[in-house]
Amino acid sequence: MAFSSSIYNRTLLAVVLVILCSASVFALTIQNGLTQQDKTNIQSVLEKDFKGISNKKDLFYSASTLLKISNGDIIQSAQNQCVKTISNVEGPEALYNLIASNAALKCSPLESYTAVQSALAKYIDESSDKTSAENIYSIARSILLTKSKINVADLKISKLYELVVKQLTSSIKQDCNDACLKSVGFLMEAAQILQSIQKSDVASLNKAISALTSVTKKAISSNNVETVAIFARGLNKLATIVDVKSKVSKEDFVALINSLVSKKDSSKTLSEIYHLIEGVQSFTKPIYEPIVVVSELKDEKGAISLQISNILGAPLSEKVTLQSVYKGSNSDDSILPKGPVKLDANGVEYQIKGVKLDSGIFNFDITVGKEAVTRSLKTAAADLKIRDFQLDVGKFSRSNVAYPKTLEEKLTIDVDSNNRIRVNFALAGVAPHQVFLRIGNCKNEAIFNIKQQHQPNYNLDLGLDRVVGPALKYESGEYKVQIFIGDATLSTPIHWTVATVVINFSKQIEKTEEELLYQPRELITHIFRAPEKRAGSEIASLFSLVVFAPLAIFLIGLITVRFNFGGCPSGLAGLLAPVFVGLLGVLVGILAMYFISWDIFVTMKYLGLAGIAITLVGAKVLSGVAEKRAQN
Repeated sequence: MAFSSSIYNRTLLAVVLVILCSASVFALTIQNGLTQQDKTNIQSVLEKDFKGISNKKDLFYSASTLLKISNGDIIQSAQNQCVKTISNVEGPEALYNLIASNAALKCSPLESYTAVQSALAKYIDESSDKTSAENIYSIARSILLTKSKINVADLKISKLYELVVKQLTSSIKQDCNDACLKSVGFLMEAAQILQSIQKSDVASLNKAISALTSVTKKAISSNNVETVAIFARGLNKLATIVDVKSKVSKEDFVALINSLVSKKDSSKTLSEIYHLIEGVQSFTKPIYEPIVVVSELKDEKGAISLQISNILGAPLSEKVTLQSVYKGSNSDDSILPKGPVKLDANGVEYQIKGVKLDSGIFNFDITVGKEAVTRSLKTAAADLKIRDFQLDVGKFSRSNVAYPKTLEEKLTIDVDSNNRIRVNFALAGVAPHQVFLRIGNCKNEAIFNIKQQHQPNYNLDLGLDRVVGPALKYESGEYKVQIFIGDATLSTPIHWTVATVVINFSKQIEKTEEELLYQPRELITHIFRAPEKRAGSEIASLFSLVVFAPLAIFLIGLITVRFNFGGCPSGLAGLLAPVFVGLLGVLVGILAMYFISWDIFVTMKYLGLAGIAITLVGAKVLSGVAEKRAQN
């Protein structure tokens, strides 16, 4: 029983070792990384102004970047900027920039680290939920760079770590913008630094990054190089202490790499360049497998080459082998005469020799160590030639036209039913898929397919009146005669203007019913109704005064006399008395409408009608009032 258990354990151990070993030889392959040319360009930009930098942050950014992409010889010229003592600093970021610039310039240690110890203790004591993620990161980085010179045990590392976890939990749950993504990146790296200084419980950290998947996708889609770089660096650092593979897929990881590398050409400022290099360098020790950059193939005058490096543009030690070269999808149809070929490198550039290619698209299967990758190359037919070209237009015949020249003379043709246009030529080197004749100008064009009659000759014969005329809508004018040749095997399509012809058509094309319906119409000019005649201002003012005077008299009299129901007559006059009062109200309303919206003529019309009614009714009512007064 013990013997069987021993065999089982040994077998299990062997399987685990095989898995671990096999995992170590695989790699992620991408097409773009930092090239030597990129590093040379960055180096020239940074070295240009390096000696004149006095700002500690800019000095640190420049020196740190130059150390990563070059031998750093120029850094010695700025060692006069080294700080020997630190007495007073303005915040965590300023302290970190001082310490980091000293480290990047390879300065001697400070004469005393007492001020550093005191400052770090103070910053940690004062830290709270309102402390920015960048300040927390600056404190953590300062501790990391000086941990051998200060007493780390006297610092409240656990308090800072708890604050990192708390802020990380809050930030990741947000709908992150660029500022939030930067904060997450700073906090993830700060968590890794603090864990390396003093071990803490990672369970709370694992819980804090539960929503890391969605945040990573937002970082991938960001257009800001600093945002992507800071997040990527923090993610790679965090992966050394917690499991992020369950939250960030390999596809998202590769997308994050490509998102960062794609921004290398847009990185112009010192800060953008520094963060770009920091982010790219963090991928040299990635979450998953080592990253291998295999560029696209280049074919320069028959010399085929490609670049293979790590993501920072440094050479690899792995063996590179060209396994097969083939058209289509079957790798068994390899054209390599002697099978797989080991490729020799000149730095990061590998030359592929002894492979003869005709025109077409070829696949190259390449292995870098144990990792297989396929790259494609389209080869062009460089020897395509147009021979024996002849152009016939009407009565003109020209056979001395040589590509790419254009006939200097203009050919003028008066079109009749017998006129034709003919082109004849031969193509040597390739049989293209697309060959066209174009007759056109900026307004009209007619395009015709030129068919191959027999290898290698092409010709086309068209009637100017019956075929070309309708296509050009029988519009006379100056037209260019052009030849277009295109094919997948041609690196540059042929666009050749053979001649310029003046075509005079005798007939005019009749427009169809649809064309007549939708042809441009005459411009419609809108005529608005002329304004109505209005009385002059003097007449209007006089009329207003005339209208207002009786109204004022009526109101004054009404107030003076007041209502006297005792004097109301009897009989028909009594019944008409309310009507009379109502008509007086109508009269007042008419006068009011004049001041609101009516003009003089409308007002006069209604005043006339109301006046007749008031006269008749008023006469009866007033006579009744007089009779009653006489009786009393």
